[in-house]
Amino acid sequence: MSETNKEPATVETAATGTFKLPPVNLLMIASIVAAAYFLTLFIQEPSKDAAAHSARIAVIDMDRILRAKALGVGVGNAANIAAEAEGFARKIKEETELLTRSGYVVINTAHLVAWPDGMDSTATLAKKLGVDLKLVDQDDAARGARIQNLLQKSAAPK
Repeated sequence: MSETNKEPATVETAATGTFKLPPVNLLMIASIVAAAYFLTLFIQEPSKDAAAHSARIAVIDMDRILRAKALGVGVGNAANIAAEAEGFARKIKEETELLTRSGYVVINTAHLVAWPDGMDSTATLAKKLGVDLKLVDQDDAARGARIQNLLQKSAAPK
């Protein structure tokens, strides 16, 4: 069985000469230095390489775009509507693939609960697709007015 050296360690310094530290103090100092080192590994900012590979997010309200397109099309024959719908679907696919190749993850608002305004790319995509989102806003306002009118009529005394 070996005997543990309980003699204080001798440390030489340029300023004060030598002094002695008990082994427990040396162990504590080594532990603090190691903990500080590992803590800096976890706290430091992401590297430039990680930032270069991180994806940006484009939030798109596809329902709103499709409603605006439908409101803008109007009435026509089935063959024309089908051909236009197919062409429009192809344009949507091309634009979303372009966003993906540019480093964006494209997410439909139907699958989200909340998101920052800066991530909403609906207006940008609608403009590229030639869709006027004001049609949806006007339709929503008209629906709201009709509902308000019905509520007022139903609440009126008879």
